[in-house]
Amino acid sequence: MNNRSTGNITIVPGEEAIDQEDVFQLMVQRVKLLATRRIAWLQKIWCDMGPSGDERFTSEIEVEGCLSDKDDPALENGFYENEVKLEALNKNIAALDSRITVNTQSRLGQLRILFGLNQVEADIIQTCLCLHLDPNLGKVFAYLQDQVNLPFVTRQLVARLFRHGLFITLGSTSPLCRWKLISEVETGRGQPARIEMDSFVRDWLMGIDDIDQHIIEICHPLRARPGLPHWPVVESAMKIKRMLDQRTGEVIRVFVGADLEKEERVFRQHWLQKLGCHCW
Repeated sequence: MNNRSTGNITIVPGEEAIDQEDVFQLMVQRVKLLATRRIAWLQKIWCDMGPSGDERFTSEIEVEGCLSDKDDPALENGFYENEVKLEALNKNIAALDSRITVNTQSRLGQLRILFGLNQVEADIIQTCLCLHLDPNLGKVFAYLQDQVNLPFVTRQLVARLFRHGLFITLGSTSPLCRWKLISEVETGRGQPARIEMDSFVRDWLMGIDDIDQHIIEICHPLRARPGLPHWPVVESAMKIKRMLDQRTGEVIRVFVGADLEKEERVFRQHWLQKLGCHCW
C-alpha cells in the first residue's frame, strides 16, 4: 500500500484517446466480466460441496464448505489459469484492464494520477462508480457475497472480484481515506461496511464541474466579462501552455499586473478559459 506514484498529468505519445462515455462502458463491462469469472468459480466449489438438489446444501454442506476454506484465493487463481473455458474471458478482461489503465486523459485517469492511487484504490473507485452507472449490478454484488442484504460495494467484494486476496486493508495514509474520496457506512453488527464514493468526486468523474456542497455558500463560478482588444489573452495563454508542456512536474506561478484590480481579475478569467480551466 505504500508504493504509489504522484505527479502532474502527462499525455503519453501515441496513447489512444478514449471518449469519457467509452471509459464508463469499458469499466462496467470489465466489472461484469470479472463477476462472470468469479461466479464460475463459486459455482464450481458449490457443485464440489454437494450434488444439485441435496436438501443439506443450504445448511450443513454450506457450513462445511466455509469451514474447509474451499473458497481459497490460491485455488481460485489456479482455476482461472487452467480452465480452458475461461481463456477467452481472461483475454477480454486483460484487454479491458490495459485500455482503462493506460488512458490518462479521462477524468478517471486524472484522478488516479493526481491522488496517486494504487491499483487496489483505483479498483475501489471504479467499482463504486460502476454501481452508480448500472444499479442492476447491486443484484450481482449481493449474489457474489452470498447475501441478499449486501447489494453494495464492500472491501471483501473488491478483494475477491479483482483478485487482491481475502481482504483489503486501507490505512489512514491511503488517499481514499486521507482525502475522503470514499466513506464506509456500518450496515449492522457482524456485517461488512458499505463503501460509498464522495458525491462531489463522483459527479466530477461524470463530467459535472460543480461546487462542493461544503463551500457552496462562500464560492461561486466567475463569468468572464468582455475584454479589451489590446489584451494579449491568446498570446499569454499559449505561452503558459508551452511552459506547462515543457516543465512536466513543475509548478508555474503567474503574476498579472494591471492598474485596476478588476481589470486584473477579468484578464485572468479570459486566459484561464483559453487554457480550458475554470475560475472560481
